[in-house]
Amino acid sequence: MSGTVSTSREDGFALLEAVVVLAITAMVFVALAVSTGLVVRNAKAMSERTNLAETLMGGLEAWRHDVAAAFIPGDVSNGPSMTGSADAMTFVTARFGIDGIPARVTYRAQSARVDRTVANYTSVAADRSPAASAEAVLDGPWRFRFAYRARHGEGRWLDSWTRANELPAFVRLSVLTAQAPQSIIAEVVAPIRANRTTVCLDACVAVLDRTGRP
Repeated sequence: MSGTVSTSREDGFALLEAVVVLAITAMVFVALAVSTGLVVRNAKAMSERTNLAETLMGGLEAWRHDVAAAFIPGDVSNGPSMTGSADAMTFVTARFGIDGIPARVTYRAQSARVDRTVANYTSVAADRSPAASAEAVLDGPWRFRFAYRARHGEGRWLDSWTRANELPAFVRLSVLTAQAPQSIIAEVVAPIRANRTTVCLDACVAVLDRTGRP
C-alpha cells in the first residue's frame, strides 16, 4: 500500500516538474520572439533612416551642383538671370543646355518635396513649362526654405532675390523638420562663381567643357 502511495507521489512530482519546464520553455520562447521582433523593427527603422539620409544628401548635392553653375547670359531679353523666394528659385545655366543654348532651371519647394523643372532659356519661363518636365529632387518628411546673400557687403541672408542683372554670392537651402518648421536639421550653401554682370555665353560654355564648372 505504501509503495503505491509513494509511486503516485513520484509521478505527481514528475508531472509538476514537466509542467514547470514547459512553462519556463514557453516563457523563453516568448521572450526570444519579443526580442527578435524588436531587433527586426529596430533594424528596419535604422535602414529607413539611412535611406532617407542618403536620399537627402544626394538631393542636396544635386541642388548645390546646379546652382553653382548659374550665370548671367549675354542676352537677358528673356527675363532676369535669377529670381528667388523662400519657396522657389529660377536661374540660368549652361549645364542642361542643348547645342550651346542655356537652360532656365526652377527649383520649387512644395509640401514635402522639391521639384526641378528645366526649360529652354529662349522659351517662356520654366514655371510655365509643362508639368511633366518636373522632377522630384528631394522627397521626404521635411520642409525646405531658400535664402540668398548678396555680393556687396550685405552680411545677412535674404528671403527673396529680385535683382534682375545680378547674381547672389551664395544661395542656401535649409531642411527643416515637418513637425517643427523652425527646427533646422541640415543646410547646404551653394557659392555662385560668376562674379560679373554680363557674361559671354560662348566663353562660359568653353569653360564648362574644359572643367565641368564655370
